[in-house]
Amino acid sequence: MYWSCGVKIVKNFVGLLLVLISSFSYGQDKESFLVAWENIQKNSDQVEYFKKIEKGKYKIKFSTLPFEGELVVLGYEVEDRPVTGTNKSYTKTGYVEVDLVDAPENMVTKYKRSYHKWFGMNDLYFNSVTSRWVTVKKYNKDFLARRKDIRSGDFIYTLLENWVYILVGIPFFLLYLLVLNSKRLTGLIKKHDEAMLVMQNSITMH
Repeated sequence: MYWSCGVKIVKNFVGLLLVLISSFSYGQDKESFLVAWENIQKNSDQVEYFKKIEKGKYKIKFSTLPFEGELVVLGYEVEDRPVTGTNKSYTKTGYVEVDLVDAPENMVTKYKRSYHKWFGMNDLYFNSVTSRWVTVKKYNKDFLARRKDIRSGDFIYTLLENWVYILVGIPFFLLYLLVLNSKRLTGLIKKHDEAMLVMQNSITMH
């Protein structure tokens, strides 16, 4: 009885500890994400000026959009990303929802490409190998590079796995080419002989 009670207490304690650890790491993920987002804004070539006023409020001036004023963070979140496909090193995604206070109503439609290019920087991906949050542009670049490496790796792997069959098949392939060329040569000689015979008959008739 005492043993079972002791085991139950230990299980409850471990469960509580895991909840606390996961909550703490989750908070760290969100904070690291927000800091990364702030740094990306500061270093973007689309943003001329970016400074934090208070929590959730920033002063921003664009170099590609006609806006200088206050940016308010409406909300932000970090989510686990299914570790599948080629970019397995990217385990989390994060997004920020923002409001450009008193921005011109037609700014988004008038400067559609510039706005969406900047707005795309509000979605980030976390690389668990480098422990860095990156933009979708960097993520896509790594994705394409990874696909290229996988294709190359698969080709080399296939060669290594089937090298015995390839070595055995080479002599047969060479023999096939030899027979094929021999048939072509025989056909050419036959056509040449027929042409010469026609020529001789033509000379004889004249």
